[in-house]
Amino acid sequence: MRFPLFLCAALGCATALPAFAGSEHLELNTALWGAGTYRDVLDNDFNPQNAFARIPRDTETFEVRPDWNLKSTKWHITARPRLLAKHETTNALGITTNKNLALLRWSEAFATWNATEAFSIDYGLQNFQWGPAESVSPSNRIFRDTIQVKDSLYLVKGQHLIRLSYTPSSTFSEILMFEPTGNGDAEPEPNEPHSLKGALKTELSWAGGADFAGLVNSWRDREGFSVGEYLNLELFSGFYAYADAEQQAGTLAYYPVSNNGLVTYSQTMRGDPKLKNFIVGGLRYAFENGNDWRIEGIYQANGYTTTDLTNARSAISSKNPVQLAVLSIQSNAAALSGLDFPSQAYLFSSIRFPNVFGWRDWNIYLRGLESLQDHSVSGFVSSENSVGVHGTFIGAVTGTAGTDGAELKGVVDLAATLAYRHAW
Repeated sequence: MRFPLFLCAALGCATALPAFAGSEHLELNTALWGAGTYRDVLDNDFNPQNAFARIPRDTETFEVRPDWNLKSTKWHITARPRLLAKHETTNALGITTNKNLALLRWSEAFATWNATEAFSIDYGLQNFQWGPAESVSPSNRIFRDTIQVKDSLYLVKGQHLIRLSYTPSSTFSEILMFEPTGNGDAEPEPNEPHSLKGALKTELSWAGGADFAGLVNSWRDREGFSVGEYLNLELFSGFYAYADAEQQAGTLAYYPVSNNGLVTYSQTMRGDPKLKNFIVGGLRYAFENGNDWRIEGIYQANGYTTTDLTNARSAISSKNPVQLAVLSIQSNAAALSGLDFPSQAYLFSSIRFPNVFGWRDWNIYLRGLESLQDHSVSGFVSSENSVGVHGTFIGAVTGTAGTDGAELKGVVDLAATLAYRHAW
């Protein structure tokens, strides 16, 4: 990927307009990552001999993640490129193949201009999150990263945003953002070209910032308007109740439709005028010793019903030549529906143990996601140990439980990662 043009422009403005700048200083931070991952890929009717998914069995990666910041009184320019070298070994249909990749990606690259104490403008590739929940933020339709994709190596890729922020006080903010172009990634829904997106987010906080609430009005090309809300309340010291929700009419997601036993995928809910809810509600307790526990319930009205799941499973496991031909044509829709979660209802829980057994540099994190539709489960455990001043050793395991073809069972039974991070 070429060096972003908007970052070149921002750097040019920073040097050509010294009147806007105060005392500049440059911060150059870098992290080196080395990691190896092994996956136990299932051989079943939904992915026979790994022919359909072609999931790598072994992956070795080496990454350089710089974090560069040029700051002045009025300007702040951030650049976070990723230089990635990767080796993958894949076994499919009994044949083992090896692939080497070398990539330059950009996590973030943006400029900020603080026009006044209350008003600022951000432009570029940036990561902007909100909401109190950990599993998903339904009110944030620009960043749709869910807990399912977040592992020890995961890094959110920024979106191209123009963001105008008005913060007249520490308790109130108004943010208008617009995404004019894509960041190189495909839309969540298969076969969809890039959609223009915009959002107006209003947030009010009180009780020293412990309590806050927000209203989000969003718009997306070809999908229309939606409304989102989020709320976080500290009921008593360290104990929080929170919710995050969105109401949307219609969706661009694909659904499996059975006609005389033949399943095809189509956008059957596109243009549907009925408002559907997507909501997560949770409880959190932050212990005095630093431990942090959460439990969240998730409901996605647009998720697959029992009938939808049955149709999808029968299509993928079918031996009918006509059905297989349809799947080959609609493989993207069969693999990625465009929904945040496969079906409708889930239970999520996580707990963090910093400073395990009083060891200051040992942190453990556990989480689990259960489908209330078929009770399949996806779990994740990670351990991070500091090594000296700059190093961190990371070990993580992801596992699934459930019958073949269950929602969260997927095609990987177990995955284990060992990694080392060195940052300075």
